[in-house]
Amino acid sequence: MVPSRTVVLIIAALAAVPLQVAASSVQSAEPGRLSLTETALEAILTRMLFNQEGRLYLKEPSDCNYAVLQKHSVELGRGLIGVRAILSWSAAKRLFGECRGLSTTFEVLVTAMPVAGRATLGLRDIQVSSPEDDVVAVAALALLRSKIPASYDVDVAQMLGEALASTEMTDLLIISDFQAIEAQVGDGTLDLGLSFTLTSRY
Repeated sequence: MVPSRTVVLIIAALAAVPLQVAASSVQSAEPGRLSLTETALEAILTRMLFNQEGRLYLKEPSDCNYAVLQKHSVELGRGLIGVRAILSWSAAKRLFGECRGLSTTFEVLVTAMPVAGRATLGLRDIQVSSPEDDVVAVAALALLRSKIPASYDVDVAQMLGEALASTEMTDLLIISDFQAIEAQVGDGTLDLGLSFTLTSRY
């Protein structure tokens, strides 16, 4: 869900978010905390999946046949990361100069449970749901579900390394002994408990 090329965005997106890291090689050191707000996660998601127009195409589009997610937003609550978006789907064909066939537009919700897993942030039990349940919506949801895995692991150590690279610090510092100790959805934030050592290259 969060490919490494997108994480350069973190420093800019989290300019107003507190980032406190325990930089100690002592195993009993208290973990530092990284807080990602809903807007920061939304910015990362936008850079990661959506094009410059804010759209994610689930299949190669034509004027009558398409499946696209757009107008997405992130919400954090009940221990889950949620992404709401509008799914527009059409299986129509052009006949006599017009698009004829099945089409629909409705809201979908994709949720995932964050779980810390040593050097990763795991996204588990990824679910896709919608209040719509008619035949056309079911077909559109089936396509969306086929594009989304049931779980995914984000390499947080690499993510932080690239954040350091964006501040031109990787010439000086190395991240080692990395552990993601906990992941918890708080009041509008995803809070990660982290422990690692920052070592000088020299």
